[in-house]
Amino acid sequence: MFLIKDEVLTLPVGPSSIIDGDVQPWGELMAASPLTAIPVR
Repeated sequence: MFLIKDEVLTLPVGPSSIIDGDVQPWGELMAASPLTAIPVR
């Protein structure tokens, strides 16, 4: 399945979409990383 819209991206895929070329927003990535590590119930 291909998710094209930003509104329907899954949590592990979402933070990778904010990386723009060689510029990484480290603050936003580190803030999102604990949310992606929480196991899905």
